[in-house]
Amino acid sequence: MASIQVFFNILDLAGINAWILYKETTGEQISRKDFMFQLADELAADNVKSRIELKAAEFQSTSKNSPYSCKWCQIGYCNNNKSTTICNLCKKYVCGKCTQKKLY
Repeated sequence: MASIQVFFNILDLAGINAWILYKETTGEQISRKDFMFQLADELAADNVKSRIELKAAEFQSTSKNSPYSCKWCQIGYCNNNKSTTICNLCKKYVCGKCTQKKLY
């Protein structure tokens, strides 16, 4: 338990040092809290973007040659929309509205 506390204290000190350097180099007056939130958002942005892209890759379009390529959405977040997209995980038809619900 103590090693986790040491890690978080070191992380906090690094954040404080970064905040001080930021204020001195830019001359901008920003609160430590706002700086830490901005820093966390910037550090997490690449990871969040890649996770959203991975989630979007879970869905595939059906073949347009098939006469039965358009079916009712089988997920249930919508009002029975028709769709040509199939989830790669559960193999059910999913419309755009339900795709967005599942992504987030």
